[in-house]
Amino acid sequence: MFGDAIAAAFAAACRVAGRAVSYQRGTVSVEFTACPGSSPFEAANLAEVAIHANARNYYIAASAIADFGEPEAGDSISDGAEVYRVTEMDGLPPWTWADTEHLVFRVHTKRHE
Repeated sequence: MFGDAIAAAFAAACRVAGRAVSYQRGTVSVEFTACPGSSPFEAANLAEVAIHANARNYYIAASAIADFGEPEAGDSISDGAEVYRVTEMDGLPPWTWADTEHLVFRVHTKRHE
């Protein structure tokens, strides 16, 4: 029951703030709506925002990338004209669960230049 509430809340957030993205690993890609979030590194390092300005988190329903399994460093997310690479940051893994029911990934990325 709690999982249903989380799924409904995430779906509502995506309707309001979601962006159409393409998730790619190698030559395989899938399109869906994800919610971009702020980077904890920007919030924690306000004096160094310019250094971390290219970092972004994406909240992605685990079901949207079920064929890939867990996000991996090196995967990419195309968001409009920008491409973000899934990456480990400051020794943290490239993703964490965003919820207790393991329905939504919080994926750490950096803009690929």
